[in-house]
Amino acid sequence: MKLIDRTPHGIEPTIYGRILYEHARSVDRELIKAAQDIRELTSGKKGTLRVGVTVGAAASLTALTICRLQPFVAGIDTRISEEPTIKSLLTQLQDRTVDMLVCQRPREIDLKGMRTISLCRVRRVLCLRAGHPLTGDFKLGDISVYPFVCPQDELGELFGLSQIFSTIGLNLTRKIIISNSIYVAKEIVLNSDACGIFSDLSILNEHRLKLFRLVELDAPTDYWMQLILRSEQVQSDLVRDFVKELINVCQVLDVNTHADAVHFRDHRPAA
Repeated sequence: MKLIDRTPHGIEPTIYGRILYEHARSVDRELIKAAQDIRELTSGKKGTLRVGVTVGAAASLTALTICRLQPFVAGIDTRISEEPTIKSLLTQLQDRTVDMLVCQRPREIDLKGMRTISLCRVRRVLCLRAGHPLTGDFKLGDISVYPFVCPQDELGELFGLSQIFSTIGLNLTRKIIISNSIYVAKEIVLNSDACGIFSDLSILNEHRLKLFRLVELDAPTDYWMQLILRSEQVQSDLVRDFVKELINVCQVLDVNTHADAVHFRDHRPAA
């Protein structure tokens, strides 16, 4: 097949040339990674842990896990990539920029070539700042007069809450603030009368310092956090160490851990 065309503007690849080039790039990335792994082994380093996370609960859980992992695993080099959407993280996992993801479960159609393991149960809650005008017991209709703040990854929950409001004749859509930064979303709730919808693991510090008042939502709001790996990926000791410490963090926080995560941690592939 003809791979290049000579044009007045220089050499350009044909459609066949572009396909070959993409495969060559993939091979080049694998060779670079292999050289890096060999250098780390010969220098006695444990290796590099590259984790992709979505904002909110996944980022908080991963940060706490890394804090526990660092003192016990010598020579570890940690790189964390945080993104507001799962789609961008899946792209990084596919091109091997990261080794695994901690996030909500994406659509089945996006999981081709991927392996998912359920990690822990996460709960969404409604948050008000300490000193908010609403005190004591109040009805759902009482909060409809206040703005709502929602991180990007909780849009589905906000849509469900909007439907609940519509059943009692209230409109929520004109008072919504969407942010792809959980820091910005929390700052708005802390400094105004806006209400926020957050995952419980993403507001641990605010809750501990009693900056937020948590209100349980009537609708089902729980979901399983997922660990996502490439299907052909080798289960390294470093990844298994990460999952082990993640389970320990969940136990400290009294968060329900899925049996699949425990099995992944304990399973040793045959030599």
